[in-house]
Amino acid sequence: MEINENRLISKDICIVLLVVLSCALFINYYKPLQMDELSTYFHCSEKTITELNHSNNSGVNMLPPFYFLLNWAADSIIELNIFVLRLIPLFFGLLSILIIKDILSTFFNREAALFTIVSAISHCPIFLFSICEARPYTLYFLLTLLLLKYTIDMKRDYISKRIILLNFLIPSTFYFGGIYCVFIWAFYSMYNFRNKKSFRKYTISCFLGWFLFLIISFPTFIEQTQNTYTLTFKSNNFLSISSLFNYYGMHVYFNISLFSILLLKLGDKDNNIRDINKLFIFIPFFFIPTFIFIISKGLSYNLFQERYFIPSTIYMFVLYGIIIHFFRLYRCNRYIFHLHYIYCFALFSYLTFSYSKSYNLENPEHSLKSISEYPYPVITQSRRIAFLINQQNKRQAFQLVTDQKYAEHMIGFSKKLNPIPLSNFISFTKDKLNSMKKVIYISTPWVNEDIEQVKHLFIENKIKFNEIPCQKSPQVSSIYLLSTKT
Repeated sequence: MEINENRLISKDICIVLLVVLSCALFINYYKPLQMDELSTYFHCSEKTITELNHSNNSGVNMLPPFYFLLNWAADSIIELNIFVLRLIPLFFGLLSILIIKDILSTFFNREAALFTIVSAISHCPIFLFSICEARPYTLYFLLTLLLLKYTIDMKRDYISKRIILLNFLIPSTFYFGGIYCVFIWAFYSMYNFRNKKSFRKYTISCFLGWFLFLIISFPTFIEQTQNTYTLTFKSNNFLSISSLFNYYGMHVYFNISLFSILLLKLGDKDNNIRDINKLFIFIPFFFIPTFIFIISKGLSYNLFQERYFIPSTIYMFVLYGIIIHFFRLYRCNRYIFHLHYIYCFALFSYLTFSYSKSYNLENPEHSLKSISEYPYPVITQSRRIAFLINQQNKRQAFQLVTDQKYAEHMIGFSKKLNPIPLSNFISFTKDKLNSMKKVIYISTPWVNEDIEQVKHLFIENKIKFNEIPCQKSPQVSSIYLLSTKT
């Protein structure tokens, strides 16, 4: 009977993974490369290991090196493109679901664990966002889950290579991960202290991992803070208390059908949660976002963005698991059970269509179709448009930037970029017109650009401009074909 149950659960979790995979592929079909994803591409593509290290230290991506090292390795095997960039976070996201199942099975029976995964993952928009984003968030999530899993599973105190490695890799993937590492260690130590168990070797393992981070990855952070030219942590926006609740709401939507089953009091109670005292270790996952919110609000630092705290979603899985297991909600009437699953699938489908629709509406490639017949270089103030065109390798795009220092900063990040200081705008345009006869100028609403002032500069310098009809988008407001007046 146990073998049959294992097979049933294995089949069901495979269905969950297939649904998540299908939804991610559907979103990716409509989703163009976002600015952060384009930044990942230029960070990792066509570089030597020395050049990669230079890009890491530039501070354009104010992130640790490990995720970019993985992308660089992928580019060494197969050329980075939109599929490869998105395949990496999707793979880590699917693995995360399996690790969540394993963690939940430590405390609850397999039926409750599966019921919990379906109930929570379908109401978790930040997870769906992360598996479709070529950034380190799902890797950060997976590594933190693995640290939690191995910490919970420890039956005796010993020097653990896994604990050492994970305490090194987590902050080397995302700096905020170091906060989770410290809190997991602190609460696990308190748990063992309360139960008069040894945790000295576990502590040594954690400290060895942090030491590796300090000597290998932390110097990158120091270099980034000294070299970055565009990023400031200081925020002019006042962080309101509603941001904290919006953050939690962004992570997991309220599950109406699960709450309805609970109100109907279907199923008898089961208080037999295995290793219930170890649930104490999950407390920091709820506490950390509040902790960072207080720091951000007190210091006016721009550190409070929901994707930074994706590991905290695990506390919602555990909370759902406690409710589902204790009240035996997974044993409810079969008709109600299927209705709940249909509702969860419907909401997950809604989130999928919502993401794909929003990405499709803001897709700048719809606007850029109007210049497909013009084989001329592009000048723009839009960083995303310049990155996108250069990534596609169909023509050169030159981004207007504030000054020469910024231009050197971007070239140091990637030699495939073409930044031009704003002071050289007209002289550079004239040079290009002399060599290419025509140039395309793309105006964007994303920067503080006065297109009338730009037109006035063209007129003053005898540059003719004709507007090319295009489909306007949040990225492109107008497109002009420039030529020299005769």
